[in-house]
Amino acid sequence: MPGAPDDGLASVCRVRGLTWGPPRLGPVRYERRVAFHAMVTLWGGLPAQEPWTILLDTNGNLIEWHRVAGVPEVRSRDGLYQIAEDLEPRSVRASGAAARASAWSDWWRAREREWERAVGRLRDDELGRLSSFFAARVEEEEERSRHRTPSEGADIQEGDVTSLKLEWERRAQEVRQRWALRTEVRLWGLEEWAWPLADLEQELRAGAVHLRLTSAVDVARGRPAVPLCPTCGTPADMLVRARGSVACVNCGPQ
Repeated sequence: MPGAPDDGLASVCRVRGLTWGPPRLGPVRYERRVAFHAMVTLWGGLPAQEPWTILLDTNGNLIEWHRVAGVPEVRSRDGLYQIAEDLEPRSVRASGAAARASAWSDWWRAREREWERAVGRLRDDELGRLSSFFAARVEEEEERSRHRTPSEGADIQEGDVTSLKLEWERRAQEVRQRWALRTEVRLWGLEEWAWPLADLEQELRAGAVHLRLTSAVDVARGRPAVPLCPTCGTPADMLVRARGSVACVNCGPQ
């Protein structure tokens, strides 16, 4: 079946005590989407750059994001012949602002935490080596100081120990600053998409139970969305028969 897998919703939703009927794909419709391309620089000891793609609808709602320079698994076609209206500049600006806001949402903060853990290990290793070096130097100076008489300059040696400790702290602060996390997001371009979508209808059967479910299909990828549970309305990757009806494993019989 063009635009959807042959087994329809069965490809994304398992069933128990039920069987799927044949899927039926409705007419294709096109939805305008805007893909913003960003270059993300992660500073923190060893800088790294990552190309990101942020896909939004024309209302600025985040649809998906990827750490690659493009939308994966999609083959683009030239032109937007399915959508006659031009994209208004005001809508582009609003989407751009939304894309920038999206870059600091939960998924981006999760990426920062991942990067911080990676560079944090390197920072701690460097601080450990620095501490070992200066701790040994301070111990040497204190040992020498204990074996000197006042006439041999004990006050000067005490000053040397203090200077070493101050230098230790100064060098440690330099290491912390060099490994401090800082991120930079630069939006450098956008793509306008006419994204093909369709509704997929498929029947669930079990004895006298016949229930039709409908879910949207991302035709550009041939990927159906997980259907909603007929009982509680939440996305369900597994459905079961429950007291003459159909339910997900969360609200069905345990």
